[in-house]
Amino acid sequence: MGKIILYDDIDVFLKKGAILVDVRTPKEWEDTGVIEGSIKKVSFDEDNKLDMARFERELQEAGVKKDSEILLICRSGIRSGVVARELAKLGYGKTYNVTFGINGWIAHNLPTTKKKRDL
Repeated sequence: MGKIILYDDIDVFLKKGAILVDVRTPKEWEDTGVIEGSIKKVSFDEDNKLDMARFERELQEAGVKKDSEILLICRSGIRSGVVARELAKLGYGKTYNVTFGINGWIAHNLPTTKKKRDL
């Protein structure tokens, strides 16, 4: 099962080489921007179904390995929590769900790729 971290732990993990994966939709990425350096991978389709085979394949194509430290973020922490649990079942032993998601990040005035005046 994936572990839970807070938005303010992200920088510490990234400095140690962790990979941040934003599992939201393209519309959400456009609306709020993303955290600099994150990998954008859609997890749930339009019917709110998770295709883990596709998602895992896309992670591997992006260079993510089963022994990688992976931080997963969505809007509020729910979808990323599901993905973290599913990745753990597939043998990804270092998965972390960013609780409160991008909402927590933005609520604390932390930067995204979208300019503040555009939010």
